[in-house]
Amino acid sequence: MTIPAVPSIKNGCLMVRGGVILTQVPENVVVTPISHEAAFIGACSETPSARLVFQLGVLEFKMWWMIPSFGESGCDVPTETQMLLLEAREASEDSDVPVGISESKTGKTFYLVVLPVLDGNFRATLQGTTVNELEFCAESGDPNVQTYRVLEAVFMNSGDNPYKLMRNSIEYV
Repeated sequence: MTIPAVPSIKNGCLMVRGGVILTQVPENVVVTPISHEAAFIGACSETPSARLVFQLGVLEFKMWWMIPSFGESGCDVPTETQMLLLEAREASEDSDVPVGISESKTGKTFYLVVLPVLDGNFRATLQGTTVNELEFCAESGDPNVQTYRVLEAVFMNSGDNPYKLMRNSIEYV
């Protein structure tokens, strides 16, 4: 069995390498693969705005930030976060249980970078909520520049080596 590394949404969960990264992913979230390990994540709104905030899903695990900051769940992600580097475990090939972000010692360790980027006239940042949801905010900074969708606002990539992952991710972006 080959475990796909490209981020995808399955049964309301954002999956990478067979592991659950986010749960309760809303239906308006879109994943656009760009390689076998990387994808852009975006979302659509029903009404246009110069500032859109989209829920990506519930995030619960230990994480490390650029500043650096440490946390254990989505509520620990401060507003205006510009990058997340996550450590996760692949689902075991002989198990039907997706592992993802957990304290489990089974499965191979991998890393995931979540990088908000520019999408047209909109810049994106990450933020957490008090109920452990991870959100991204896309804003133009101009009330006259509005949209209802940003489809490439967040870049996500995975790899086995965090240093190579960062270098490869910057090359993609």
